[in-house]
Amino acid sequence: MSTPTGGFDLVVLSPHLDDGILSCGGRMARLAEEGGSALLVTLLAGDDPVDPPGELAASLRRVWNLPPGGVVAARRAEDRAAAARLGAAAEHWPFPEALYRTDADGTPLYPDLASLYGELHADGAGLVADA
Repeated sequence: MSTPTGGFDLVVLSPHLDDGILSCGGRMARLAEEGGSALLVTLLAGDDPVDPPGELAASLRRVWNLPPGGVVAARRAEDRAAAARLGAAAEHWPFPEALYRTDADGTPLYPDLASLYGELHADGAGLVADA
């Protein structure tokens, strides 16, 4: 088997936690069964703030029943466990999900679901350059 990068036969780039597992989990598991290796890289896996930047983030944390500042840590743990079960390694990058991004004054860039699923906020364009 050839190894494209870092000694892994397959590198899966996942924008959000659980995207790579849900979309490529079968391929990663099959590769492990065949003796190959996979790396799951999740790009938007940075910590969430203890104090949510807006009501949307606060309400989702309440629904998920997770501790302040612990939402993303819990999701990363789930992601690592799922990857391990599939025989893959996992790497998490420090960039925050849109839900937790704010402007310089601390105002949420995406304060509601409509904005979260809408256009990229102008202040978020730098995130693409940083990656």
